[in-house]
Parts: sequence; structure tokens; C-alpha cells
Amino acid sequence: MEGLEAQTAQAVRDFMDGLQGFGVRRYVRDSIEKYILILDGRGVGRVEVQGVEVTGEAFPGPDREKVAGVMIALMSALNETRYGLPSLAETPESGLRFGVLTEQEAFYRDFKVMCEKAPVVTLTLQAPEAWSVLATLQLALRHPGNRGPTSKIARQVAERLADHVGLTPLLVSLIQRSWPDEKVTLTVVGAPVASGAGNGVYVLDPPDIQQPVFLPPVDLLPGDVIEWDAGRQSIREITRDGLIIWPDP
Repeated sequence: MEGLEAQTAQAVRDFMDGLQGFGVRRYVRDSIEKYILILDGRGVGRVEVQGVEVTGEAFPGPDREKVAGVMIALMSALNETRYGLPSLAETPESGLRFGVLTEQEAFYRDFKVMCEKAPVVTLTLQAPEAWSVLATLQLALRHPGNRGPTSKIARQVAERLADHVGLTPLLVSLIQRSWPDEKVTLTVVGAPVASGAGNGVYVLDPPDIQQPVFLPPVDLLPGDVIEWDAGRQSIREITRDGLIIWPDP
């Protein structure tokens, strides 16, 4: 970020130093670099630089269109040195205002371009590379702060890699043990549709999470507590009245 901020500030300074026909007064206040455009002894416009954001304003008056031309030229110069497209809006209260895209806005714009131009990305990996990427994704997924939408996509990619490299029981076991710890406690609150071990149709609490699909190893009764590993999609433990009934204690 510091590199982009410095690049932006320098681009504005270079433009102002080469500006013809206007006086320029520069000062810094509260980490905001400000430039006042002066014409015939009057302030006719203002440019502010704060980080990567640059805004410009043409003051109301007879020279407003001339100042607007300067603002457009400045935004075009910035467009050549970094990113963004000039934007223009007219407001009666303050004349003409200009700005360039913030870094976040520019990212969303460029991300959309990426999705349109390369909707599918195909990679060819050697087996050790695929294993290393899988291990790194699993490590990242275990971070407690990594719970956003991108983590779900990363999990899907990791699972696809796991399907390719989990070719022996040992490798599968290592992969399964490396998924994030995603323990969910479920309580049986309704009897199954049919009795008998292996019947997985139960009413569980809480109901608002994605319900697991499993074959319970023992008959379950209302009040039984299931410790479900959402990462490995398997039952860890079943307790009844505080006592472990599965696996065998």
C-alpha cells in the first residue's frame, strides 16, 4: 500500500509542477496533501490526495470549465500511472467534483474483468505440488479468522485436490486428520422414522445448521448428544445421560 500511495502522491506533484497557466499553492493538513489552483489571484479549484484517493473540485465561477479541464487532465495522468477511470459529477452546491477509483473499487472492477476474460483457470500440477498446495490450504483453513466466503471456496478446491492425491489409506488418513477442527454438537430431539442402527433420519437440534447425513452406529434416542466433526463429516462421539455410548468406552 505504501508503494501505491507514494506513486499516487508523486504523480499528482509531477502534474502540478508542470501545470501551465495556473498558480498552485500546496500544503499538508491532517495527512491530506492539498493543492489550491489560483487564477488571477483567486482560488478556483482544489485537489486533495489522501493515501491512494485523489479528489478534485472546480469552484463555482466563470473559470469553472477551464478548471474542469485541468481536473480531467489530472485524472487522465493518474490513469496512465496507476489505475482508475475519471469520474465526473455535478452538484449545484459545490460545482464540479472529480475522483478516481479507490484501490478497493479498482479491485472489484478488475476482478470482474478477470472473471469475464478467464472464467475457467486450468492448472497442471505435479503430485508433490498438489500435495503441498493441499497442505497449505488446510493450514490456512485452520486459522480461526478464516471463516468468510473465500474460505468455503478454498475448502472446495482443497477437497478436489484431496480426491486426486489421496490414493492410499495412509494418505487419506493424513488428509482427513489435517482438516480444520469443526466440531458441532447435535442433540437428538425426535425419534427416527424407523428404528434400528443405520437409520439416519432423526430430528436434530440446532435445526438451523446444515444437517449432516450419517449412518449412526447405534440406535439413537431423544436426548442423545452427537459430537459431529463437520470437517471430516463423521461422528466423533455419542453420549447418553452424560455417558459415552459410542465409541465403546
